[in-house]
Amino acid sequence: MFKKTIYSAIEKNPGAIKSFVEADPEILNKETLFHDHPIIEAVAKEKHDALKALIALEIEYNSEDKRKKNLKSALATAVQKYTKRKNSNKRFAPMINELLENAAYFDVNDICSFYETVGNKRTLQYDSTPLIWATFKDDLELCQILVDGGVDISAELPDGRRAKDFAKSTKVRELYRKAEEAQAAQQLAEINYKFQKEAPHIVSYIAVNEKCDLTLKTVFNFEHRTITHAANNKDVGLYVESFSKAASPTQLKQAAEYLKAHDGNLCGFKLQSII
Repeated sequence: MFKKTIYSAIEKNPGAIKSFVEADPEILNKETLFHDHPIIEAVAKEKHDALKALIALEIEYNSEDKRKKNLKSALATAVQKYTKRKNSNKRFAPMINELLENAAYFDVNDICSFYETVGNKRTLQYDSTPLIWATFKDDLELCQILVDGGVDISAELPDGRRAKDFAKSTKVRELYRKAEEAQAAQQLAEINYKFQKEAPHIVSYIAVNEKCDLTLKTVFNFEHRTITHAANNKDVGLYVESFSKAASPTQLKQAAEYLKAHDGNLCGFKLQSII
C-alpha cells in the first residue's frame, strides 16, 4: 500500500512523500516489480521536486550506508539518463546539480554500474564513476556540470585509469587540463608556509601539504647567494640554484625580509634588487 502510494506521490504530489516515509522509513530502500527505489524513481520520472524532498528524507531518516548507496545510485541514474536523452538533458542537469550539492552525504566519485544496449539489444554493464562515464560518452556539457559540481577529476578505476584517460575530443581534454591547473592552484593555496632562521645568514622556508604528506624545505644562504631545495620524498630529489636564477623571486624577497626582521645578516644583499 505504502509503496504504491509513495510512487503516486512522486508523480503528482511531492509534498505528501514525507508522511509515508515517517510511517515507514524503510520504504526509502524498497522496490517493487514495477518500480525502483523511490529516489531512483524520482530521477527516472524527471521529478525534480520529488527528488529534492527524497534527498532531505534520505538524510533525515535513512542509515548512513543505505543513504550513501541510494544517493550514489540516484546520481548514476541521472548521469546515464542525461547521456541517453539529449532532448531532455536540461531537465536532468538540475537534478544532477541537486545531488552534487548534497555531496557531503555520499561519495560522488564512487564506482557505480552503468548500462548500454548494443546490437540485438544485448545489455553491457560498465563499472565506472559518473565522471568517467560522461567522458566515455564524450559528453562535454555533462563533464563540465560534474567538474563544476566538485567531482574529483583524479578519481580512479581499480586499474588506475582516470577520466582524462577516456577523453576522446579535444574540448574534453582541454576541460581536464584546465581543471588540473585549478586543482593544483587550490592545493598550493592550502599549503602552510613557515620561515625560520637557522644561522645569522641563513633562513629556511618550509611548505607542508598535509593532504599528500609532503614537506618541501627551501634554504636561503645569503652568504653564498644560493637556494637549496629538498623534500621528504626521495623521488623529488635535491637541487641548488643561485639567487640570480631563483625560480620564485617573491619567495626570495620574503626570506630576505624575514631574515632582516629577525636581526639576520643579509651579507650585502639588497632587497630592492628584487623586482
